[in-house]
Amino acid sequence: MGLFDDNFKKTDEYGEVVEITHPIVTIVGLPNVKVNEMVVFDNDQIGEVRSIKRDTISILIYSKIPAKVGQKVTRLNEIMQLNLTQDLLGKVVDAKGNVISDIVGDKNVKTELKQDLKLQIDKLPPSMDLRLATSGQFLTGVSLIDLLIPIGVGQRELVVGDRKTGKTSFLLSILKNQVESGQVVIYVSIGSNISETKIIQNFIDKHKLAEKIVFVMTSSDSSHGDVLISPYTGMTIAEYYKSLGQEVVLVLDNLSTHAMYYREVSILSKRFPGRDSYPGDIFYFHARLLERAGSFMSKGNNKGSITCFPVAQTVQNDLSDYIVSNLISITDGHILFDANEFAKGKRPAVNIALSVTRLGRQTQSLLLQDINRQLSSFLTTKYEKSLQLSHFGSELTNEVQRDLEVGGSLNAFFNQDIGLVVTLTPVLVFIGMIWLDMFTGSAATKIVVFRDILAKNYRDDKDVQIKLDKMVRVKTFKELLVQIIVQKEDLLKICKAKHPL
Repeated sequence: MGLFDDNFKKTDEYGEVVEITHPIVTIVGLPNVKVNEMVVFDNDQIGEVRSIKRDTISILIYSKIPAKVGQKVTRLNEIMQLNLTQDLLGKVVDAKGNVISDIVGDKNVKTELKQDLKLQIDKLPPSMDLRLATSGQFLTGVSLIDLLIPIGVGQRELVVGDRKTGKTSFLLSILKNQVESGQVVIYVSIGSNISETKIIQNFIDKHKLAEKIVFVMTSSDSSHGDVLISPYTGMTIAEYYKSLGQEVVLVLDNLSTHAMYYREVSILSKRFPGRDSYPGDIFYFHARLLERAGSFMSKGNNKGSITCFPVAQTVQNDLSDYIVSNLISITDGHILFDANEFAKGKRPAVNIALSVTRLGRQTQSLLLQDINRQLSSFLTTKYEKSLQLSHFGSELTNEVQRDLEVGGSLNAFFNQDIGLVVTLTPVLVFIGMIWLDMFTGSAATKIVVFRDILAKNYRDDKDVQIKLDKMVRVKTFKELLVQIIVQKEDLLKICKAKHPL
């Protein structure tokens, strides 16, 4: 006996399809149905009640196959829930929580895993008494972000920018650093092209990261209903691991696509359109989702966190776009990937002046705060002014020439390829060496080589590790510079290795 027959026996109610504007179906009947309740059609396809009018009911169908006029519908007497397995790590799941395959390879594992968790997909965010203050710094492994736009554990940081400006590359670097640190990562692909999701899976395979990642995938070929619930699915899975006391990273890629699907469904539902034809509750729809991220005290006094990176897409860096401006006001800051910076060859192509973090700086040490303040001021003000004077060539003053050299070295240092993560301690020491002109006249490529050698020696050589750790136990950038000057010769030997200065 099918799902429809079982539930019809329980409720003794049915409705009938009278109008179809796929994926929205209008029915009559079902006198006791409620908004957001799940329903099932006589071919066992499921749907969700969107609105109830005097004589008709509007339903969103979770299928790519359109319904037919005259089909019977009955109630499930429940709202959307996920049937999950306890061990999802290393798996690709769909928007309903069904395991599709392993992240690495195409092995179908649907029949091999027992579904033993039933979780509500949409619920109220945790109350204030369960929330904890943001205290620890979330290290991305990307030097530019960790130093100048710091992020706190449990922070919601919007990643925003035009297409093809390096947003996904940045997120993959975060993914790699967090998995290597033992954290759980939930990556939600919202209505993406299959080719884009393949790039992400290939990266995970190449760096052997699958054992700590859950990949929630909906593609442009998925149903509208699946695309709409996919970020809620990702958040629900993240909340499960958070309840176990884990620090979870959640990537929602991307909410601009999610908003467009929601707009289409709302227009087909004949809801009154607002700005840019989006429904009036689009802000609430995203805020209700993102408010579930943060640092929390869970049952059993387990402290867990969900650090969330929603992604949004701009056109020509327009931060006043309706969806982008909504997300900026919901989140705790944003990182802007600028097409102009990308064209200049910067990787990551982050616009420091227009990027914001509202919580991250309070999680930094006094030394990091001092370096952050001085570098931000130098790169966004002094160095930019020096660049405007650079066309004067030999007529430039010594001070301007020095600013140009230091700024160029810093930009070369901050360039990081996809998947390259750098520990913070050698980064601080190397920044001080650049500030003291220890690499004057070195080409950008050589600066990168020196940085990587220092980072490798720090990772592999215990004596180097002890030496650098001791150097950064100071409170100001000035004190660190003094330490570097005293040990200049030793540091240069560590850096140059087979590459003479």
